[in-house]
Amino acid sequence: MNQEKPKVYTAEFRESSVKLAIESDKPVAQTAREIGVNENTLHTWINKYSRPVDNIKAVRTDEHLYEELKRLKKEVIRLTEERDLLKRLPRTLQGTTVKYAWIKQHRGEFTILSMCRFLQVSQSAYYDWLHRIPSFREREDEQLSGIVKKVFEKSRNTYGTRRLKIAMFHQGLSVGRRRISRTGL
Repeated sequence: MNQEKPKVYTAEFRESSVKLAIESDKPVAQTAREIGVNENTLHTWINKYSRPVDNIKAVRTDEHLYEELKRLKKEVIRLTEERDLLKRLPRTLQGTTVKYAWIKQHRGEFTILSMCRFLQVSQSAYYDWLHRIPSFREREDEQLSGIVKKVFEKSRNTYGTRRLKIAMFHQGLSVGRRRISRTGL
């Protein structure tokens, strides 16, 4: 069997062949026959050498790299903050009021924007909640909370809601057990 060695063409020959094939009015197959090259080889050279040099990725200046670096650093900071937020977040935060209180408690550690985004509450609603005047019931609950704590401490932290209710009744306050348990003892 007679095997022919594959011909090795110089880069100059390839480029001139591509230029000739593109600029001539003849079909690529006819140009390939005239040059003495396989038609598929010439097509491969045309695809390889006729690509535009001004590719977006080819023209990467230092300024472009600097902008990309800035963007990536911001993203790393945001993701690090979200990871830290996840570590600190309790398993269940149900109800917007509880979420707002958690945001208020941790506003020194994380940005309010990221906490609101992460807890899926609007930033404007959080600020409305933060600056609103407490209702009559909330002010009453605050006072009640102080009284309940005093009675509880007086009992050496042993009374449950039933005994606290009775002790508060003796002080002239009629309060339900559920409301006493909501004071957060």
